Amino acid sequence: MFEDLGARWELGDATAERGIAKRELGRLDEAETLFERLLGLRNDLGLLSEEYDVEAGRLVGNFPQAFSHLALIEAAGRIILAERVEEIS
Repeated sequence: MFEDLGARWELGDATAERGIAKRELGRLDEAETLFERLLGLRNDLGLLSEEYDVEAGRLVGNFPQAFSHLALIEAAGRIILAERVEEIS
């Protein structure tokens, strides 16, 4: 799912930075796809950890991780804002 990001990566920073960059470059569809991929990593309670181990295919590190959840909320807000701006343009 996230093989292109390396063996292990920090969920919050990587997702927020990539998603925001894609949205700001006018690549809203790609930002939404990345956001959906992140949502697919949550556990059965909807929680995220600090990192995701691509090789093991599981969440690792501090759990639950508040910064990962804050980045998820920020990314969602920015995507919604971009969609609204696109609607009125």
